[in-house]
Amino acid sequence: MPKGKTKKKLFTKANVLKESKNVLFILLGCVVLALGSSLFLVPFEIVKGGITSVAIMINSPLEKATGFAWTDILVWGFNAILWAIGFFTLGKEFALRTLVGSIAYPLFLTLFLRLDLANKLGLLSFYQEGDTLSRLSLLGLAGGVVSGFGASLAFLGHGSTGGSDVISYTLAKYTDLKQDVAGLLVDSCIILVGLFVYQDWGKFLVGVLAAFASSAAVKAIYVRTTKNYRVQVISTEHEKIQTFVSKEFGKTCTLTQVVGGYSKQEKTMLSVLLTYRESKVFREVVGSFDPKAFISVDEISEVSGGNFNPVHVNKKEAKRIEKQYGIDLSHNAPSGEKEPQERA
Repeated sequence: MPKGKTKKKLFTKANVLKESKNVLFILLGCVVLALGSSLFLVPFEIVKGGITSVAIMINSPLEKATGFAWTDILVWGFNAILWAIGFFTLGKEFALRTLVGSIAYPLFLTLFLRLDLANKLGLLSFYQEGDTLSRLSLLGLAGGVVSGFGASLAFLGHGSTGGSDVISYTLAKYTDLKQDVAGLLVDSCIILVGLFVYQDWGKFLVGVLAAFASSAAVKAIYVRTTKNYRVQVISTEHEKIQTFVSKEFGKTCTLTQVVGGYSKQEKTMLSVLLTYRESKVFREVVGSFDPKAFISVDEISEVSGGNFNPVHVNKKEAKRIEKQYGIDLSHNAPSGEKEPQERA
């Protein structure tokens, strides 16, 4: 082992607690997602995107022919196949992150569907009473929100429920599409297939409504809490604030000398990039340090470098850049590629 380097401990108490928390979030997310699907979507054949919707469409003729519901079994099969594809195309790290969700979601879906919860809770009779399209819209809206909430919990645990996520990540890896755009494209195609399968514009529009509700829930719960925010503060207590940021968040600040347009006085402005939770704590602390402080908060769409996402690209992307733009990158060591080490 090279001098000055120590072996990283994986099974520390902090790491075990962190991973246990992540697994708990993923399991809870799978429970909520399966509950939303089994109560509001599967019994009413609402196609909003994802592997469950594909299973719903395939189950429709199968159940009529056999008298047996195949939806959950189809989800098991699709998740297993896509997990294997993800293992070979996206690598072991992605496969491990999605393993818990790929097993837990179909497991809970099977449990809730076989218990016939939608019927026992009166949702089937609710649907059949009065205007069925209006009631179907309410069921689709509820299914979308609950499903989005469940998916957000799984994402907060740094995992996913597998399924169509494998397709969207694979498309993002081998094309110029971003993962969220690829996911939207996949779900849109599934919803359109649902229109041709059921030949029902009402059910199609309910599926679109459910998809938007799910997306809105994910944005409100997951995207908002995982975005980065640039916080700028003008305060006479900037040294105390800088010390707090360094000690509590382990982050550095940028100090800039600014001049007030009205007062013409020179002041110090502190800038720092924080997460959603950190920014809430930060504003409270700054207010306690200096009630007269001026604070502005901006949402940042992307941050690279430093303690955030690495700027470097992998070897494959570096070769593509060399070929497309004629830039020599042979002197760089792309992220993920190990530098050759001297033999002992």
